[in-house]
Amino acid sequence: MDFIDKVKAGLQRVDGWVNLVTGMGTSGRSKAVNFQAGDRLSDEMLEALYTGDPYANRICRVVPEDALRQGYRVKTGDSTEETAIGAHLDHWRVTSHLTAAWTWSRAFGGGVVFVGADDGRDPSEPLDEAAIRSVRFLVVADRRDLVPLTWCTDDESQRYGEPETYSFTRLSSGGASEVVIVHASRLIRFEGALTTRRRRTQLRGWGESELQRIYDVLSKFNGAWESTSTLLYQGSIGVLSMKNLFSMMAADKRDVLKTRLDMMDLAMSSTRNVLIDAEGESFTRTEVGALAGLAAVLDKFLLLLSGAAEIPVTILMGQSPAGLSATGESDVRWFYDRIKSAQTSTLTPCLLRLIRLLCLAKDGPTKGVVPAKLAVEFAPLWQMTPLELADLRQKQATTDGIYIDKQVVTADEVGASRFRPEGWSPETTIDLGAREAAMAADADAAQLTAGQGAPGADVDAAADIVAKVAAREIPRDAGVALLAAQGMAPEAAEAVMGSAGVTFFTAPEAGHAAEMDAMKAENAKLKASNQGHQAYTARVIQKAKEGGVELGAFTSAAPTAVAEGDDLKPGDVVEVPADDPAPEPAAP
Repeated sequence: MDFIDKVKAGLQRVDGWVNLVTGMGTSGRSKAVNFQAGDRLSDEMLEALYTGDPYANRICRVVPEDALRQGYRVKTGDSTEETAIGAHLDHWRVTSHLTAAWTWSRAFGGGVVFVGADDGRDPSEPLDEAAIRSVRFLVVADRRDLVPLTWCTDDESQRYGEPETYSFTRLSSGGASEVVIVHASRLIRFEGALTTRRRRTQLRGWGESELQRIYDVLSKFNGAWESTSTLLYQGSIGVLSMKNLFSMMAADKRDVLKTRLDMMDLAMSSTRNVLIDAEGESFTRTEVGALAGLAAVLDKFLLLLSGAAEIPVTILMGQSPAGLSATGESDVRWFYDRIKSAQTSTLTPCLLRLIRLLCLAKDGPTKGVVPAKLAVEFAPLWQMTPLELADLRQKQATTDGIYIDKQVVTADEVGASRFRPEGWSPETTIDLGAREAAMAADADAAQLTAGQGAPGADVDAAADIVAKVAAREIPRDAGVALLAAQGMAPEAAEAVMGSAGVTFFTAPEAGHAAEMDAMKAENAKLKASNQGHQAYTARVIQKAKEGGVELGAFTSAAPTAVAEGDDLKPGDVVEVPADDPAPEPAAP
């Protein structure tokens, strides 16, 4: 290839559409139209676009921010539990962390939330969810800070072919950096735009940046506005006619002419007047082009960028719709439907994973227990006006009143559901356990009233019998017999009694049998001893009445060995402890 061919190759466009019919972007003439993809944008270019270009910045931010703009509600079926979890999420600023990680995934192709869970293991090891003591920190990073080290090779794992450990570079505000090895189970990943498997391999397991595919359209859009700005400056040009101009320029060795023209330009800029010689000069203004159609052209470029970014113009530009019948409502609703889809497919799995880890912590909102019914409900993106909200509350209040009158819900349930610590809610929470117990009680009352074919049954009396059996005042069998005596059939009496008194006067549990046997033996021993003492005391009293009680001399003999309850015989020695010890004799 000679030098001229190299120059032509360098001037040829390497990205965008190449129109071979008109010769635009190529030197040949053909009816075929080909597309040549540009090179991958570098990380430095992506950061420069996000930082410096307002539209690139908004394209990266608008989806995550709108998805989390109206907030969300954690649903577990327990309003107290939901409030505790919500307060915990606010404490950790979960919304801002997820918004940032999702934004980096759109800007750079990947973002993560590093969960600093204290499970007693090194961060390079898999997270032990059952041993999480506390969550120490949440750190947001983009894919540039995470370099895959090992990959999952288990073909039975859901993460087969995905990175297993990363080298994570954590930068501090002072410029210092720290490199640690982090297992993938400790990261909540937001991937970029969907791309092919081969492309993901080139991107080291990450997705594509949203700025990569709109870069060419974005450059055309900015170029159109830049060209329009140039046309505004050159739209009207002043023309100064001077006799013998070229001769004067050739003879002007000291730049007298140049100085004069500069002074004239300064005078025109400051006073809007032109100072010329009345005899030899004339000044006119020439309009070099019409600017009437530029607005329509810029609008087309704006639509081109809006279509490439898949963001309506009203949201991308932050302006109200204009034109006849241009409400913009259909475009916004279409965009909100896309946001709803992104909430379901991208945001919800990451959010539930983070909530679950926070709940598993022993110092978390649920003290290490994940609620059985854990779900997330996002607030509607299309918000109601104050008038619409007031109308909704009025209709809800009417509905609640009907439900309360029909005994579908209670007033306490409605009050606790509507006016929560986090604000008013149209969702109604019902304690199903309490409801089932109430339904069972109602069924029992209905059964008592019906009497299973015994019209003579007294409901109040039957309820008193069941209450006494439950309080273990009377045996269960006696209670069933009393119910039967009121006219109930034996089967009906058993059903009404239910489980009340099933452990009354029944055999003890196996673990208590030995203890009860020991207590019985001790009781029998004490009873026999008491009977022996009573017999001995009776004989002593009888002897005293007959005058036959003789007190023998004190002896030092050992007490006679007798068993509990044995009769004493003459000559037996009994040890009688003194209430007060005898005083010691005084010293001589």
